[in-house]
This record gives sequence, structure tokens and C-alpha cells, in this order.
Amino acid sequence: MDAPPTGRITRFLNVNDEVAGLAKIGPIHNQAQAVMRVLKSPETAVHLVTLLEEMPVQETADGIAELRAAKLPVGRIIVNMVRPEVLDATDIDLVRAVPRTAVAQALSSAGLGGARRGGNAEKLVDPLLAQAEEYAARYTLEHDQRAVLAEQGLPLHELPLLTEGMDLGGLYELASELRKQGMS
Repeated sequence: MDAPPTGRITRFLNVNDEVAGLAKIGPIHNQAQAVMRVLKSPETAVHLVTLLEEMPVQETADGIAELRAAKLPVGRIIVNMVRPEVLDATDIDLVRAVPRTAVAQALSSAGLGGARRGGNAEKLVDPLLAQAEEYAARYTLEHDQRAVLAEQGLPLHELPLLTEGMDLGGLYELASELRKQGMS
């Protein structure tokens, strides 16, 4: 079942416990108890879906702590909308270290205009370096958030960002990706 955001998940899942406590006997009590037996069964698990961003990751960590405190079974963490890695850590270090003039010269030697001031290569340098720095910041953030999720001690799965949007084909792609990662 789909549940509300992690900040309210424990209250949502424990509502039947509360109902069973209010209705001490009778069919409502029995139904609430049956639902809680299913939720707390070893055959049931609460899987959490998050994004590689600070607030969703923190909410996921908090939700896991709350679920564990409530003795509800926690399953896996699924990271949704993961962007493809364009540069790795080594490339990012290189981007940060390479002089601006070297980038202009490399663009010029690739045939993208002269390296002289005001040439095409010169006009490309600032936007390219700005874009590389934005990517580097995003890469660092995602790397840090993966570490926070790994600290939770749960199996971690990642689903790619589907740039074409979600349709039946996308659903099959995500299901296939989860199967490849050992989730059935």
C-alpha cells in the first residue's frame, strides 16, 4: 500500500492499534487487531522511497527510526529519480583544478573558435565551467546523501530518472531495474 510522507507514516500505520485500543471488544476491535497482525508480520515490510536530496533523505532516516521504535518491520530504501553520472570524482577534481585559460585553449584546439579574448572559445568557458561546478555540487550532495542512507543498514536500490516521463514502458523499465538489483 502507498502511505503518506514519512513524517506521518508511523501514525498512519499504527491507527489500527489505536482503534483496537478504543474498541476493546467486538468486530471493530477484531478487524483492527487483524490489520495490525498483518502490518507487524515478518512477511510484511515497509519500504521507503526517497530522492537524493537533503530533506527527503532526512525524512527517510527519521521515518526509519520511528518505524523501528514502533516495532514495525522496515524493508528497503528505494532512491527514485537518480540522475546519470556524467563525471566521476576524479573528473570533478580535474574540473575544479584546471585553469580557465587551459579550458579556452582546449576548446580552441577542438575547433570551437579562437582562444583570443572575445572569441567563441572564450565565450564558452564561463558557461561550461559554471555548468561543471553546478554538476560537481550536485554530485557531492548526492554522494553525501547516499552515505546517510547507507548508514541506515537497509538494502538500498536506485531507480533512474526517466527523462521521457512515466508511462507503461517506463513502469516496465523501473520494474526491470528493481529485478536486476535483486528486489522481486
